[in-house]
Amino acid sequence: MWSLAGYVKPGYPWKIDPSTGHPLYTPSVGTSPFKDFVLCFFLNPIAAPVEPIFPYLATAFIGTVVAHKMCDCADADAGAGAEAAAYEASEHGGARPTAPPPREYSPRPSFVPRYLRVGFASMSTGLVGLVALYVRLPGGAPAALDMYRLLWNHRYYDSAHGMGTWGWLFQYLALNGFALVATTTMIRAVECRGARASRSFGDGPIVTFARRFGLVALTAYCAQWIYTVLQFVVTAVWPGVDYYDRLPWSGALIIATLTYMAMHIVLRVWERVGYVGSMEWVLSSVANRLVSIKKQSSGIV
Repeated sequence: MWSLAGYVKPGYPWKIDPSTGHPLYTPSVGTSPFKDFVLCFFLNPIAAPVEPIFPYLATAFIGTVVAHKMCDCADADAGAGAEAAAYEASEHGGARPTAPPPREYSPRPSFVPRYLRVGFASMSTGLVGLVALYVRLPGGAPAALDMYRLLWNHRYYDSAHGMGTWGWLFQYLALNGFALVATTTMIRAVECRGARASRSFGDGPIVTFARRFGLVALTAYCAQWIYTVLQFVVTAVWPGVDYYDRLPWSGALIIATLTYMAMHIVLRVWERVGYVGSMEWVLSSVANRLVSIKKQSSGIV
C-alpha cells in the first residue's frame, strides 16, 4: 500500500513540494491545489508517516476484540444477575427456575491478564529490537537519541534512515505493546473497584468524552487532519510567524485544544443522527445485511 501511494503521488510522503516548502503529505491552505487535499484525504490514512492504517489497522482490530470481550462479560454479568433474581423470587413463592444460578460470578474477565501478557511480550520484543538498531547507528549516542526522538514517526524507521528492514516493525510492537499494557492495566484497575464504581466511572463526563471518539474511531482517525486547517487559522493571527510556521508550546496547545473542541462539537451533532455516513455506519450497514445479528445502538449511553 505504501508503494501504491508513491505511485499515485510520486515522491510521497517525504518529497518536499517546492510550491509550499512542506512534505507532500501536508498540503497548504491557500497554496496547494484542491486535488492535493482530495488525494491526501485518502493517501494520508494509508501511507502517511505517522500511524498509517497499514499496519495500524491491526491495532484497531485488537481494540474491537477487547470491546467485544468486555461486552460479553457485561452480558454474562446481567444474565447471572437475572438468574439470581429469579431464583430468589422462587424462594418467596415465585416460579422456580429450571436450574439454580451459579453460586458465584466473578466480574473480572480472564481476557485482561492474557492481553496484559501479550502487551508486555510485544513491548519487550519491540524495545529489544529498537535498542539493537540504535546501537548499530553510525554517530553513536547522539544519533540514537535523535532517532529515539522520532519514535512517533512510523515510516521514518526504515532502511533509508539506518533502521534496517524491520525497524518499522519493532517501532510498531514497542508503541502498541505499551498501549495495550496501559489499556488493560486501566481496565483491571477499574474492575477492582467493583461493578457499581466501574459503572459510575464509565458514565462520567471525561470517559464519555473519550468514548464518543471511540464509537467512530476510524472516521475520527481519517478526519484528524482537520488540525492543519486550525493550524492555518492560528498561524494566520499569530504575530511574527508565517502560515504553518513552528509555534511555541502555547500555540501548539491552542491548536490541540481547538482541534478537540471542533471534533467534539461535530461528534455531538453527528451523534443525534446516529453517525449516518461515517465509515462505521457504512460497515455496520453492510454487516447487518450480510449477517443475521441483532443491530447495535449507535448511542453512547
